[in-house]
Amino acid sequence: MEFPVDPWHRDEWVRVAQTSRIMHRVLTNVGDPAPHSALVQINELYPWEKASDWSRGYLTAALQHLVFWADHIAPLKFHPEQRVEHTLRPVQTLARAAIEASAQAVWMLSGNSAQECARRHLRLIRCDIDEQKKSLPLAEKVRMDEADKILLARVSEGCSSKDLGPISYFDAIRSVFVKVDEASGS
Repeated sequence: MEFPVDPWHRDEWVRVAQTSRIMHRVLTNVGDPAPHSALVQINELYPWEKASDWSRGYLTAALQHLVFWADHIAPLKFHPEQRVEHTLRPVQTLARAAIEASAQAVWMLSGNSAQECARRHLRLIRCDIDEQKKSLPLAEKVRMDEADKILLARVSEGCSSKDLGPISYFDAIRSVFVKVDEASGS
């Protein structure tokens, strides 16, 4: 059964699709952080894995998911016989992936100080190490344990492993939505 998309929704989808493409292009062309910027200050607190690189990675992943959706729903070139079939589950999957990825960047960078942003960055790294460890065969899990020990040794003077507990994706997303609600006055 076919249901045509009403013009308002069609126009909104095109707007989101084009905005996603533009934002992806802008992010691709943005260079390293400016000297003395907040990101440079955060990077200096843990220079081994720069927060600016990780945040760019999160945002790039989010935008890649949105551009993938855009290429399906509002392609830049149409074949004369092409039809777009819109189904909810794939769209929701791509939207969820974009939200999860971008929420990590927003959560990390929404700390009240460079130190708090760096601490959040380290928590996300530890979360990533834990996720990688889950994917490895038992004999190779020790590599991720070593990576975690190295990270903790590098920051042992300023933080404990308790201060750097991993955060779940859900907690990061919830925190970001609370922050957005506060900023919008909702």
